[in-house]
Amino acid sequence: MIVRENGKLGIKRLSVSGTGGQCLMGPPDLNDGEFPYVLYNLGGCIFNLLSGILCLLLLLVLPDKFYLDAFVLLLAMFGIVNALVNGIPLNTGLVDNDGKNTRMISKSKEARRAFWVQLKCAQLSSQGVRLKDMPGEWMTVPDDEQMKNSIIAVKAVFACNRLLDMHKIEEAAQLITRIVSDDDYAVCGLHRGMLIGDLVYCSDMLGKSTPRELTQDKMYITVSKKMKQFLSVIRTNYAHALLWEKNEQKADKILEEFEKITKNYPYSSDIESERELIALAKEKTNT
Repeated sequence: MIVRENGKLGIKRLSVSGTGGQCLMGPPDLNDGEFPYVLYNLGGCIFNLLSGILCLLLLLVLPDKFYLDAFVLLLAMFGIVNALVNGIPLNTGLVDNDGKNTRMISKSKEARRAFWVQLKCAQLSSQGVRLKDMPGEWMTVPDDEQMKNSIIAVKAVFACNRLLDMHKIEEAAQLITRIVSDDDYAVCGLHRGMLIGDLVYCSDMLGKSTPRELTQDKMYITVSKKMKQFLSVIRTNYAHALLWEKNEQKADKILEEFEKITKNYPYSSDIESERELIALAKEKTNT
């Protein structure tokens, strides 16, 4: 990622499992609860398709050279396939693609507002604002019916993250347990796995064991492996090694890995928040 810090451009690194990359823009203000979400989501698909068609047209006018034709044909296939993969509503297992997101957003004004909130939170996070300092009304927990919409359900995920950022460990544990235990809630696989990881942290902090059916959850195991360099995952591993396994040497090595990754991590707000949660776990050993 190219980021600006203290007036200078720098290179940072962030990988989100289940995605080939992301390009996010700060959203415009809502106009009677609306904003141009279709173009926002499908702009990439549209230009992938246009680039693929353009390359096919180029094949008609380019000199008859095998390697040149093969290269342009490959570009055409790449553009068209990407447009279809991202545009046809699908769930990749971990996340929904652009087409699926667009369809879910179109279902209600509340879904459109929820998507706007997600983008706004991402924008503020990139500017160093923590979840605990963002408006609380953005992250109210939806009702059971609304939780069946994957876009609206993200508000509940943010609510859990905000409680952790506010160090309300017990409240966070209760809300996470409620969310991951209801199969009717349309929480994507990536968020489900990350929430179970947060529940492990909360349980360790509260001196309780996390339910075995959750620690053996296939999505949690998958996300823990694929997102092993994500700060919240490392924080959970640190707390678990320190508080549950009573292995300070292992915890120290995990902490070294945390500090190493923060050097290239783009969001200072996340680093500050996770450091505080790590400090809470360390304090727990001294009480």
